[in-house]
Amino acid sequence: MLDGRAARRGGSLVGVSRTFLASIASCVALVLACADASAQVRLDPIWQGGMVLQRDASVVVGGTAKPGALVRIVGEWGGSGETRVAADGRFALELPTGPAGGPHQVRVVEDAGGGAQGFQLDDVWLGDVWIASGQSNMEMPMGHLHAGYPGVVDWEAEVGAASNTQVRLCTIENRVSATPSFETSGAWQVASPESVRLFSAVGWYFARRVQAEAHVPIGIVSADWGGTPIEAWMPSKALREVGGFGAQLDELAALQDDPAARAALEARQLAEWRVAFEAAEAGVRAGWQAPLFDDSTWREVQVPAPLPLSFGEHDGTVWLRRVVEIPEHWAGAAVRLEFGAIDDCDTTWWNGVQVGETMEQGRWNSPRRYALAPEQVKAGRAVVAVRVLDTAGAGGITGHWSSCKLVKEDSGEERRLHGFWKVAIGSALSDLPARPVKVEVGLWTPTALHNAMIAPLAGLRPRGAIWYQGESNRGRADQYRKLVPAMVRAWREAMGGDLAFYAVQIAPFAYGGDKGETGELRDAQRSILALPRTGLVSTLDVGDPGDIHPKRKLEVGERLARLALVDLHGLKGLSRGGPLPVECRRKLDEIAVRFAQAEGGLKAKAGMIAGFEGQCDDGKWRPLEGEIAGDEILLHGASLPSGVLAVRYGFGPVDVASFTNQEGWPSIAFRMAVQP
Repeated sequence: MLDGRAARRGGSLVGVSRTFLASIASCVALVLACADASAQVRLDPIWQGGMVLQRDASVVVGGTAKPGALVRIVGEWGGSGETRVAADGRFALELPTGPAGGPHQVRVVEDAGGGAQGFQLDDVWLGDVWIASGQSNMEMPMGHLHAGYPGVVDWEAEVGAASNTQVRLCTIENRVSATPSFETSGAWQVASPESVRLFSAVGWYFARRVQAEAHVPIGIVSADWGGTPIEAWMPSKALREVGGFGAQLDELAALQDDPAARAALEARQLAEWRVAFEAAEAGVRAGWQAPLFDDSTWREVQVPAPLPLSFGEHDGTVWLRRVVEIPEHWAGAAVRLEFGAIDDCDTTWWNGVQVGETMEQGRWNSPRRYALAPEQVKAGRAVVAVRVLDTAGAGGITGHWSSCKLVKEDSGEERRLHGFWKVAIGSALSDLPARPVKVEVGLWTPTALHNAMIAPLAGLRPRGAIWYQGESNRGRADQYRKLVPAMVRAWREAMGGDLAFYAVQIAPFAYGGDKGETGELRDAQRSILALPRTGLVSTLDVGDPGDIHPKRKLEVGERLARLALVDLHGLKGLSRGGPLPVECRRKLDEIAVRFAQAEGGLKAKAGMIAGFEGQCDDGKWRPLEGEIAGDEILLHGASLPSGVLAVRYGFGPVDVASFTNQEGWPSIAFRMAVQP
């Protein structure tokens, strides 16, 4: 185990002058003499005692303090930085780190002109920092949490032996934000049976293996949330560059700007919906609001009262019509039309002219009162038409009979409207455009998780990230193919361009009604490999067709760790991972798929190479038989009607690995065009 104190025995830190050490001592004395509860300087929550800082880097420490104050941060290893606090009370300064080791103290001092004050962070280590992110298969903890997360394979034994002071864990609590945030909630903890039991299983197995092989302290931050799509983990700029999220991002911008802008956006969306609603609604198209419309074939129902059960089972529009006789002395008078409550929404016409509506949600128990203009009130026959929009359960004009009436404003004279009305079913709710939802932020909102759970981590300048996500984007593979590399580039822009990024292909699971979506998503995940310093590991041999949360997480974590150890720590003599397809070409009357990372040749898992399909010129995919020839798999199919244009492997939702390299690592799922 590494200990920075051992490196300093018998003398000062290498490369640090006596003058600088003296300044550190003076700073320490000043802090200890002046620090008290009134100190205003505060670091953003991710910066805590017990944490790991990225070694041999320059981390960006943020926080708040008195505007104009000078903030200085000094690391015991010899790194320091200082800056003035901005007018908004925020500061961010670069703090150089050093070689792996610890424990160290980090001292934070604020000088606002009236004396210095501050505090210190203890037990800080320099090592490698990693972010573990994604959805439920990354979030899944080591030990039993509830029925959905019952614990991974052999978790009791693993957790019982999990004490390691050189691994520090931090779980970011699930939260959302409309804007990038500096705030987050999660405590740094030493790896122990208690802390590891509730930590990401993939994250723990990864960190444990890297620490054991690389012999450097590891800090791993678990920032994940089950059931979330990739777009929620990406910043707005990246999503706009990819395209397809403009409307949602505009809504989010309105939400974060000011209430007036939000209200205006919601009003515009509602108006657009109303136009589309009227164009789709059957009754309006048929002229059921017109006074001369022939409703003689319509049924009759009692009003007010909930509609009969046969109507109550119908969600959508229901039309009600009633003829009213207007006396001579009412002509030209101001008249009020009242109904009491209507469940849920209504639009009301008087002689074919709309005189009022209540289309807001949640108004099912609100009385309706609509004013008629004097010129609309004429002696003789008048027709009232009410279109009720029922969204669930029983609907109709449901108030008390005394509330259903016409009222002459000047005298209070009334004409009752209760009794029998004509009724007809209009459009089903499923045939009408969906009402726009209010602008809100949730776990599926684009950028919401990035803003709240990833943006606060940018200053850590981590060594890399591991990513296990994709189930929630299954069915949008073409879009996902663009989103994955865009997210990697965006995270690198914020956290440092050399950020390593390793991902996991989604595991076998019996998705109902799968029509190729699973395989397409797995292939889309390969888009990450177009970028440098990336990797992708397979789970085709560790899935569970009956459980979307397979319990074999050790293999996943260790495969991700192998990528880091080979790429970043120079591990020799081992393959970087499972076989990677690099070439697919015709070879006489067969097709040869050649693989990298197959030193010593490939080997079959159960004697038969399965899971390969070929696409013929009729567009259909048919099974292919395969046999191993060194680092190649030779494919052929006796029943193929014509030449094969493309080959794919592992595309079925429950396909399992049929071959590996000599180390037992399975190939990723893939699709490749056949070259001449």
